[in-house]
Amino acid sequence: MRSHDKIAVRLAQIIVKLNSGERLSIDELVEEFSVNKRTILRDFERLSILPIQKENGKYFLEEYALGKLGFKDIKAFAALIGARSLFPELDDRFISDVLNEKLNKAYLIKNQG
Repeated sequence: MRSHDKIAVRLAQIIVKLNSGERLSIDELVEEFSVNKRTILRDFERLSILPIQKENGKYFLEEYALGKLGFKDIKAFAALIGARSLFPELDDRFISDVLNEKLNKAYLIKNQG
């Protein structure tokens, strides 16, 4: 998988975790995604458009936004960060499959451009 493919999948998974109310630590994400600390910090910079707070070393989504990010928001975010062109068809089923940790290992996302 190419580096921008990994970034897109990692960001999507972080968004899903935040949206479900999880409180995320940098160290846990470093271990989960096998990247360095600076990479995760850059990810949070990329996600700065979202209402993310930090408290006691944990990042979390503001309570008013919990559970409110849907497929439409993920599609808009993909377009905003330039990742929209990485996906052949960004429909709700495809997004569900990519965000499903058991299924997403079967996808190889390539940029056709």
